Amino acid sequence: LEDKIHRGYYLWRFIMSSAMTSTVTSCKAGDSAVVKDPDDETQEHTEDQQAVIFDKTTEKGAEDGLFRACMKAIRSAHKSANRLRAALVLSGLFTDKKIYREVIALFYVATNTMEKKMIALKEEDEICYKMLSLGYRFGPQYEKDLQTLYGGDWKVAVEKIVAKSTDGARSYIKTIESMTTGAELAGAAFCLWGALIIGGGAAAKPRVQSLCGKDACNLFETVTGPGRGERKAKFIEIFDSLAIQIEDGNNEDVDGQ
Repeated sequence: LEDKIHRGYYLWRFIMSSAMTSTVTSCKAGDSAVVKDPDDETQEHTEDQQAVIFDKTTEKGAEDGLFRACMKAIRSAHKSANRLRAALVLSGLFTDKKIYREVIALFYVATNTMEKKMIALKEEDEICYKMLSLGYRFGPQYEKDLQTLYGGDWKVAVEKIVAKSTDGARSYIKTIESMTTGAELAGAAFCLWGALIIGGGAAAKPRVQSLCGKDACNLFETVTGPGRGERKAKFIEIFDSLAIQIEDGNNEDVDGQ
């Protein structure tokens, strides 16, 4: 499962890079690694500060648990992903509505495909059941935002965005479409859900609202506000429980991972 998450994280980066409309240099050198308030939902952090937060978040998982192992496995890729995100921001992610809606269109297709797979398998796959017990269903939230941003023809607009996206982004979506086990889908969820629940979803909301209006912020509805710490802790707890399940031999569809 750790290996599936590691591979999934590299594929996830293609979605971020596919929406970029220009090449920019990011990450100012020499920034202080001191984090004044890592729990401030509206605060943007430097690369060094993000590294500190990443390591502190990693430590919240159980010692020798799956969450820590997965975070450590993606640490170097996470640094590159943050640079891609910084480049997207400079390219207009939070200042150009067209760029923002194209980015979330790609994430919508990947996330909605993953969630529908989980729902279809939940009765027979304990990992899918556990993941869905968190109560998240971001697909419909994406849809509300896309309808606001594109209007009545949002589905046609999304199809066009996917069609013109990079081979990497389309490959990521096809990879999720071909998944047949909870172990594979958990790897995708670690990236697609984790970015919102554990990552910068809360910090993005005020910037999106400023650019697109509050009607385009449904995506952040379940990851912002009171209880964010508890939501993070539950996500981490669920992932650590998946490793216990695999060690106990309760799921045979994990390819020995």
